[in-house]
Order: sequence, then structure tokens, then C-alpha cells
Amino acid sequence: MKRLLHESFRVVCINCDKMKDEKPGIFFKIMRVISLTTLLLWPLFIFLGIFLFDNPNNSFLFENMVFLGIISYPFLIIGNVILSNKIYKKYRIIAFSLLLWPPLVFGFYTWNLFS
Repeated sequence: MKRLLHESFRVVCINCDKMKDEKPGIFFKIMRVISLTTLLLWPLFIFLGIFLFDNPNNSFLFENMVFLGIISYPFLIIGNVILSNKIYKKYRIIAFSLLLWPPLVFGFYTWNLFS
């Protein structure tokens, strides 16, 4: 019973002595890969970002802020993965949520684009 309880609250258990030296599981590794796959379309977004400057009605500040956001996107995602790796042992739920938001945001915008 004690083992079953420990296994069922594995993600929630923050200060368990048994889990401090435990390496990340396969699900966490899969989440890292899924989070990093959102970088595959980044070269396409860079190419499309050039066309932001083509519209004469856009403001200069808007164009530059969006283009800066497109260019800095990989740094945000890679920093996100590094941070989730560092905090995995103490705060697992936060580490999983850091890995989960890039695919969710990417999927949300893709869904809105094609619907």
C-alpha cells in the first residue's frame, strides 16, 4: 500500500528523499523533445517575418517588436528547457508546466490558423 501511494503521487512529491537523486523519466524526456520540436518551423517564421516590413500601414514599433519576438523565440524555448531541467528534482509540476506551454501555444495558433 505504501509503495502504491508513493507511485501514485510521484509527480506531486517534492521533498521525498527517495526521489531527490532520481533521474528524469521517459515522459519528461519526451516532453523535452516535444517542446523543442516547435523550433523546427522557426526558419520559416524568420522568412515570413521579413514581410512584416512590407506593409506601409503598420507602425515602426509594432514591426520591430514582432520581428524581435520572432528572432528571440529560440532563446526563450532553449532557456525554458534548461530551466525545467534544473528545477526538475525540487519542483516537478513546475518543470512539466514549463515544458508544456510551448507546444500548447503553438498548437493553439496552428488550430486558429487552419480553422
